[in-house]
Amino acid sequence: FSRKKSRLLFSILLANHPNPVHEEELIDVLLSGKQVNKPKSNIRTIASSVRKSLLQDSEGPTSYLLYSNSMYSLNIPKHSSVDFMEIDELSQRIIDNKLTANTVSERDVHRIKAVLDLYQGDFMPEYRFEEFTAVVRERTKNQYLHMLSLLLEYLLHMRDYALAEKYV
Repeated sequence: FSRKKSRLLFSILLANHPNPVHEEELIDVLLSGKQVNKPKSNIRTIASSVRKSLLQDSEGPTSYLLYSNSMYSLNIPKHSSVDFMEIDELSQRIIDNKLTANTVSERDVHRIKAVLDLYQGDFMPEYRFEEFTAVVRERTKNQYLHMLSLLLEYLLHMRDYALAEKYV
């Protein structure tokens, strides 16, 4: 993104996906502490910049940024891949099955390793002190730690100490 505010808007919408964000919330975060005559107009300008940036990388006239009833949201195509969303989906499959070291299958091990490979550290570290990243950051970190723990328990159960050591 060519502008900091555009990147911040995109980041807020991504962190809240699939839920929409009210434009008043966006005004509070994006224009905080600034006296602006027409804040909604400023948000629309920032949103327009995000739309243009997203369209540059797209094939066709898809709108990735939606606006309805004073709410903004991201429309992420099904074929897209977003790391923290994949971590969430893969982890949830494992957690829903209530797996233990004794019940993990090879397919589960591949899913767990996929989560561990996807996790690259804190969610949006450039916005570490922004409230909008806290929930996703903590959830993603906890999912990673849960998957790591489960994999290590499994590897120790299987007596694969060499591989377990690589994950420590």
